[in-house]
Amino acid sequence: YGGAYQQYEIALEDARTKYRRLLHAEYGGSSHLGRHIKEPYQIDVGPDASVEEMINQASVKNVAKYGDWSENYMNDLFDWHLGISEKLDWFAGNLQWAFKDFGTPLRPENAIPYINQKGVVDRSGRPKDAYFVFKSHWSEDPFAYIESHTWTERQGEEDESHNVKVYSNVHSMVLVHNGKSLANKLRDKSSFPAQGLVWDIVFKEGPNILLAMGYDKDGNTVATDSITVNYGIGSAGDPESVTWNRERLPNGNILMTASMVDKDGKLCSDHNEKVYFDLMGDGELYTSYGTMGRSATIETASGKASIEIGPGKGKATLELRSQNFKGAYFELNPKE
Repeated sequence: YGGAYQQYEIALEDARTKYRRLLHAEYGGSSHLGRHIKEPYQIDVGPDASVEEMINQASVKNVAKYGDWSENYMNDLFDWHLGISEKLDWFAGNLQWAFKDFGTPLRPENAIPYINQKGVVDRSGRPKDAYFVFKSHWSEDPFAYIESHTWTERQGEEDESHNVKVYSNVHSMVLVHNGKSLANKLRDKSSFPAQGLVWDIVFKEGPNILLAMGYDKDGNTVATDSITVNYGIGSAGDPESVTWNRERLPNGNILMTASMVDKDGKLCSDHNEKVYFDLMGDGELYTSYGTMGRSATIETASGKASIEIGPGKGKATLELRSQNFKGAYFELNPKE
């Protein structure tokens, strides 16, 4: 759990001097499904830091305390660990100890209270991006996954470059942006990040269609993936209000998603504060399941939070509030 994952090889070499056999069974950190950031939080421990300092983090900021809990950080951390593990011929290997997020009484202040979010899938079994990082290193079935299907709203300057990663296990990959094919890249297991399947893209304002096409050694298309990224120019101000999205679920319930927006209606994508849902009137609020959508207390993920409601026969009012936000309300009508 050292704060600088780039020094993982040093830590393994140090352990090699102490143990005849070594299988690494626990590493990683917490990530909040749907939380994304262009420049993930990093800790600089300096070139002279000892292995003990990397672990204890006594004189540097602790990544667990000050980190951003983004999926992007965890993708990079796992990707780095797996790359190092597979290049060391003396190293027996490692495993991902927490497949799914799990409950714990020791985490009342977590992004989802009392949930340890070190899994590669969330508590409901929904894969995080990190799931596909492992798949790109360990699976033999051809696939492609663009980072990320939960990062479809991005913001930045008009001519700003953004990197797009594709996690895959194919021989080579082409990324297509709005119908234009970008460079064909060979997957290189020794390259970081995403084994070299990374493209720098200047998004246009509005929708941007990304298509990943993966090929085998004979040039046959064996895997594809696509997403649409909605890009906004500039960054948002402080949250002033909430926009609501209502979705009817297959079980008959309603999923309400709240988006924190500024005075101009722009999504506050850097808003990651804790919010609280409450329901007044007829209906049932699904809470304490420890999942996105079924937690009444939860940190937003890049400005958004969802809650599932079992509608009643009468009207109800859904409330969202936070420590720094005056509150927002949505009137639910069972006839709609």
